[in-house]
Amino acid sequence: MFQFAKIQTSPPPVSSPLEGEGKGGGDRNAHIIDEITWTFHPARHSPIKTVVSLAIVIFFLVLIQTFYDAFWVVLGFLFLFASLNSFFLPTVYVLDQNSVTIKKLYYTNRRQFKEFRRYYSGKNGILLSPFAKRTFLNNFRGLFLYFPPEGDLRNKIIDFVKQKYPEPSTPEPEAKA
Repeated sequence: MFQFAKIQTSPPPVSSPLEGEGKGGGDRNAHIIDEITWTFHPARHSPIKTVVSLAIVIFFLVLIQTFYDAFWVVLGFLFLFASLNSFFLPTVYVLDQNSVTIKKLYYTNRRQFKEFRRYYSGKNGILLSPFAKRTFLNNFRGLFLYFPPEGDLRNKIIDFVKQKYPEPSTPEPEAKA
């Protein structure tokens, strides 16, 4: 399903004894991840779904060919391919310190982390939402990042996003005077 997965980490920071960490460098931030890159390709991950979907596409193209000419077959293929491209083509995700990038065959979508205010982690991926509260617009305005099947990389992605958006604290109840 994945062509590559790459994680880049920054070297441990060097701190001075004046900062209260003793001699030498502190290892408190030694494992800060600078960038996470992975490729998600659903057609490669689930071959049964790929065969079934290709059979359906071929069936409809043959059906169009029996009633219409080749122009409509080509047009039908283009429409079916355009609607199913996220399944058949690989998607590359890149998380760096300032932005998230989604690279497809014909476009690249790069968004800054400051555009998002909250995240929601699910079974298949993580949704970055521009809204502070849960709303039905999350799926339309947000950005969904599919998880790789490897659990180790999945947890690193969640931890990376958690660094960007800490859990909101609950407001303290006001004291009545």
